[in-house]
Amino acid sequence: MAITASDQLVEKWVELLKDVTPALKRAALLYDPRPSPMIERVAHDASVTIGIEIIPFRVIDVEELGAALAAIEMARPDGLLISNDALLLSERSRLVAFARDRALPAVYGQREYVDAGGLMSYSTSVYDVWRRAGSVVNKILKGSNASDIPIELPAKFELVINLKTAKVLGLNVPLHLQQLADEVIE
Repeated sequence: MAITASDQLVEKWVELLKDVTPALKRAALLYDPRPSPMIERVAHDASVTIGIEIIPFRVIDVEELGAALAAIEMARPDGLLISNDALLLSERSRLVAFARDRALPAVYGQREYVDAGGLMSYSTSVYDVWRRAGSVVNKILKGSNASDIPIELPAKFELVINLKTAKVLGLNVPLHLQQLADEVIE
């Protein structure tokens, strides 16, 4: 199986979690394996480089989420990584509350989590993807064959940090991260 662009984002999530939580030793990774089948391997490889342990928790439907969250709580990780998939995004309020209530620093795969009170996200810029999709649609409408149009991978990524949540968690977000962020919620 090939590693997708989505899978590769997890490397950055691990780095960001370590940056905001220097004492990080163990992080839970919550993900749906269907859209990102290699995410666990990529996370493991990144964790070895950084020197932390990744504990994977797979869910494929909402009914499994409660058991996965209970298992995460029992594992007592120092941080949490939430992948960017539709299943987990639909439960973002629940996941943000889970992390907040357990004082777990978390990096999310979509900015909607941060808008809902999560600590930080790193993801492709949805606005950039849609803007670029418009040019592809334009080419098709002008008669280009879809198979002749090159595939474009996401080119713009965004880091969003919620300093209100960092304060609640007792975290000091390093200044260099705040300066790198596309948006800082204060």
